[in-house]
Amino acid sequence: MIRKIMLTIIVATTFGSGCKANKSDNEAPNVVFIVIDDFGFNRQGTAEILRINRPLTAAVLPFRPNSVKDANLAAQAGLEVILHQPLEPMNPATNPGVGAIDTTMEQAEIKATLVKNLDSLDNVSGINHHMGSKA
Repeated sequence: MIRKIMLTIIVATTFGSGCKANKSDNEAPNVVFIVIDDFGFNRQGTAEILRINRPLTAAVLPFRPNSVKDANLAAQAGLEVILHQPLEPMNPATNPGVGAIDTTMEQAEIKATLVKNLDSLDNVSGINHHMGSKA
């Protein structure tokens, strides 16, 4: 059984209304990207997700117990791998974890943190974030 795995669906459409009636024949179709968040903990359900034979994206948190392992397994399974970048949350009682960017950081520190997080994982093609954030 899959538990406590975040699923974020990002819908990318062509410019305009996205309605088929308003598109010419040479315009790209609407596309749905499915991003599975919070890889890096090797949680229950990770192996099952990696066996789904569909185009998925694995968003991996940096510096978690199994971040590198999960990123490598996701890439080997044919999933796109992106960094799940932690940001300072609105609720100060919520700990965003190692590698978080927060509002006290100067621009150089933000850039250094992001580069360090990206460099901590192989095969990263982008980043995402979903937590309601202050940063």
